[in-house]
Amino acid sequence: KYAVTLEKNLTKDQILQGYLNIVYYGGQAYGVEAAARHYFGVSAAQLNLPQAATLAGLVQLPSQTDPIRNPVKALARRNVVLDRMHTLNLITDAAWQNAKMSKMVLNPKPAQNSCSVSPYPYFCNYVEAWLLEQPALGKTPAERSKTINRGGLTIQTTLDPKIQLAAQQTIVAKVPIGNPEDIGAAAAVVEPGTGHVLAITQNTTFSNKKAIGKTEVNYAVDTKYGGSGGFAFGSSAKMFAVAQALRSGMPINSIIYARPADATHPAWFTKADFHDKCGTLVPWPVRNDEGTLVGQISLTDATAFSVNTAFAGLVAQLGGCSVRDLMTQMGLHQSNGKPIQSYPSPITLGSDSTSPLTLASAYATVASGGTYCVPSPVLTITTSDKKPLALPKTQCSQVLQPDVANGVTTILKSVLTKGTASGIGGLAGGRPAAGKTGTTDNSSQSWFIGYTPQLTTAVWVGTPTPDSQGKPRGMQNLQLGNTFYPGPIFGATIAAPIWKQVMDSASIGMPLLDFAAPSTKIQIGDFVPIPGVAGMTVSAATAALTGAGFNPVAGSAVN
Repeated sequence: KYAVTLEKNLTKDQILQGYLNIVYYGGQAYGVEAAARHYFGVSAAQLNLPQAATLAGLVQLPSQTDPIRNPVKALARRNVVLDRMHTLNLITDAAWQNAKMSKMVLNPKPAQNSCSVSPYPYFCNYVEAWLLEQPALGKTPAERSKTINRGGLTIQTTLDPKIQLAAQQTIVAKVPIGNPEDIGAAAAVVEPGTGHVLAITQNTTFSNKKAIGKTEVNYAVDTKYGGSGGFAFGSSAKMFAVAQALRSGMPINSIIYARPADATHPAWFTKADFHDKCGTLVPWPVRNDEGTLVGQISLTDATAFSVNTAFAGLVAQLGGCSVRDLMTQMGLHQSNGKPIQSYPSPITLGSDSTSPLTLASAYATVASGGTYCVPSPVLTITTSDKKPLALPKTQCSQVLQPDVANGVTTILKSVLTKGTASGIGGLAGGRPAAGKTGTTDNSSQSWFIGYTPQLTTAVWVGTPTPDSQGKPRGMQNLQLGNTFYPGPIFGATIAAPIWKQVMDSASIGMPLLDFAAPSTKIQIGDFVPIPGVAGMTVSAATAALTGAGFNPVAGSAVN
């Protein structure tokens, strides 16, 4: 039925032309134009007789007569076509003889439909994987793949080449490709308020050969997009506890308690410290690797100096489930797509694994004033007849009140002005910035995620492969290029300076914008009278405070 319909509406030449424009020619080339460019480096309109005969003969068995992989069979097949053309008087005796005597001269640099030849191979692979999810391209992944390869589509991505180049050059300069320590680095840049992915890059050469400095694995994205299993994100998790604290009514100037601990002597948290199902069943040791402050400490200083025990107590007070739920709402998840695990260590100290792009998108929620947008690498897709395809509209949702987001930013500014990342200064590209360092146990992974109103960038520097026992390798006393980094590596050591350089370059030419100041309520809270409880029993004092709307905690006796 279809054949009869075609015969009634198209000429033989039109049918043949349509076929030649979509048929597979090997080498990931679909259609005669792609094949001409791939094998001979010319447009189909510029093919000479032996070249055209080669492609005509190739169509029957492209896997066996591919002139790059099987030049002898390709030459024999070409000559069969030339002989048939001569028999049918389609070419002259001289043209036939000259064509058969000619050598097979192929394109020295085949124009493959492959991300391996793209200047942005990791971004290219990410786009391809993302496209295979889009229903507008077909009902199944197989149909979508066919549309991508044979549909004549024009795809406009969100990639900003200027930002991509700045990120790539900075990362490779700081953490060279193929460094003897096998230290990996990656960055993802997104636009707050849209979810547009402006750049993803890493310090490896795109290759399917396994070797130091070579990989097809995309460190910046989730597993389903060609990424790794992700990396533990450390203290960058504390931003979510800050957001939940402000959202629950705690003001910026809140005072929280940091139990004494250092790198070798932990503070212990038990099941009794937590009041929801996201607590711990066994005693949980919490150490202060970066933060050394103890006792009563402001929420801002606890964040600026990354005091682990202060945040363990804060999460216990807020309820681990409420913080984990906010993480999910802000787009944070493991690299396998599952939610962050529901116990204190992943929620408080980022012991779960995630990707730079996911973490950048979550932080962009705060940069945008509370709006989370699902990351997307594509702006438009247009068919060969100039018709736009219906893609998902920007998937954004208001997660935080703008006032709360502004409060979080106010606190995270202190990380750059006086805290763990003060070494890079408080500005990015000459404009106000905020962010958070992150370091995991044994310094196996380190992070800096920061933002301005227009850009959010996550930088990871760490060990992508385990040691011989399958355990994460630590980072200390590193020689990277011409620079030696003594002692353990923290988020402020390498990741933060990379972030600073990337943001400085990426911000050039952008308008100077600042964040809005949080309200008085967010800064100092609502003041209400506290009942006097002096002289009361503990139970009576607790009842009086609870009745007034407070959540009292009974401490130990003091002098």
